[in-house]
Amino acid sequence: MYSILLVEDEILELETLKNYVDWKKLGIDKVYTARSSRSALACIAEHEPDIMITDIQMPGMTGIELAKTVREEGYPCKIIFLTGYDKFEYAKAAVQIHAEDYLLKPFQIDEVEELIRQVTEKIRKERETECAVESLTGKAVEDLCMGRVREVPAALQGYFRKNPRGVGLCAVYGLEENAEQRLLASPEVVHGFTAENLFITLVSSQVLIRQFITKVLESTEDDIRGIYVERPVGLPELTTCTADILRYRDVLFFGERRKFWELREAAQWNVPSGTVFKTSRKEIVEAIVNGEKEQSAELLKTYLREYQCAGKEGCIRGAYGLFIYLKEHLNEETSSEPSIREKLMKVKDPELLECGTYDEMEESFLEYVLSCAEIFQDETYDYYISWVKQYVNRNYASDCSVEEMAEELGISPNYLRKKFKDGTGATILEYVTNVRMETAEKLLRQHRLKVKEVSLRVGYENVSYFTQLFAKRNGVTPNEYKNMVR
Repeated sequence: MYSILLVEDEILELETLKNYVDWKKLGIDKVYTARSSRSALACIAEHEPDIMITDIQMPGMTGIELAKTVREEGYPCKIIFLTGYDKFEYAKAAVQIHAEDYLLKPFQIDEVEELIRQVTEKIRKERETECAVESLTGKAVEDLCMGRVREVPAALQGYFRKNPRGVGLCAVYGLEENAEQRLLASPEVVHGFTAENLFITLVSSQVLIRQFITKVLESTEDDIRGIYVERPVGLPELTTCTADILRYRDVLFFGERRKFWELREAAQWNVPSGTVFKTSRKEIVEAIVNGEKEQSAELLKTYLREYQCAGKEGCIRGAYGLFIYLKEHLNEETSSEPSIREKLMKVKDPELLECGTYDEMEESFLEYVLSCAEIFQDETYDYYISWVKQYVNRNYASDCSVEEMAEELGISPNYLRKKFKDGTGATILEYVTNVRMETAEKLLRQHRLKVKEVSLRVGYENVSYFTQLFAKRNGVTPNEYKNMVR
């Protein structure tokens, strides 16, 4: 579809043009009007119409002066003059200003429509040609940058004739597709294309590359990063400079948020060196199972930092290997606790393979680890309480040492005491005593066992101590209890 501006100071003729020509049939969906050259210039600046029909004889600035101003300011609209005089001077002026034609008043509607039809057809063909040339030239630029051609194509020499010193080269990482399209529409952008998830942008040498980067950063709040060449890059250098940017692209994965590195700076940036891995996967599992969120987070961060020395791909592989390990071993830890396992299955897996930056990978993994640790933190009381209760119910006749229980659980005795006390309001010793007393009551109700035998069966070799505990709990001695329940 096309747009047109009608400029005529006579209201009757302006209304006739606007209302009697079948613009929609001609493919014109927007019709603007102006009654003076000054208002016409304002309309052109705002809407940039494809066609302008203007009267020549107007007060103030004439139609010819208006057309000259339009051309001087670089607007490419097709111009048609409207005049009541068939004079050679007007025809000559129309040719000089590169106008399409001129119409004599009084005009016929079909005459206007036929001329507009010719002009829109011309615009259509020009657009097709421009698109074809731009497409071919863009392909040539990409081939040159990516090293798919050895010599600068002849077509590019003309394409870059306005930039004989070269162009600015910048690779942007993390741009959304709509942001890429907005940048391509920028007047300072010569060409742009996507290669290996980088938006390779060629910027006019008339524009300082740092100004372009500032514009890119201001265009979005996303976590974008980039590498650029500050000096103008000649056409023969595009291949090597693009290859260098791709070679040092790991800086975009590990580096600082929303930062652009000059190519030489990116080349000097190194990931942490060394291959000493001090953080074990088992430590992370233990911290998660113990519900220690802060410890889990710190261990994970340290583990991932140690893998930075392997580069982007190695770091991602290391992170994914840790995730598989955690998933497997956390399931093993919850084999006797189906409620915890069920909750763990609902935790969203970290998006390690899809993450574009180290920060995103770390954040996604942290979210997973903290969610798991929180589940254990919420359920850990039930888990340890359940385990201790099961252990005591099986071993109440023995020592029931807190140290032994803690060793089996892989935690410290004080930590176990605190967990049990916080979860039940009673100490482990109090719980052991309670289990022993309840068991003793059951045995005494059977009448067959003596008090000494009952004392030994529930873990008390000292019958006097057993009797004292039993009387404190029930208000009667074991013998009295035995007689009472006959």
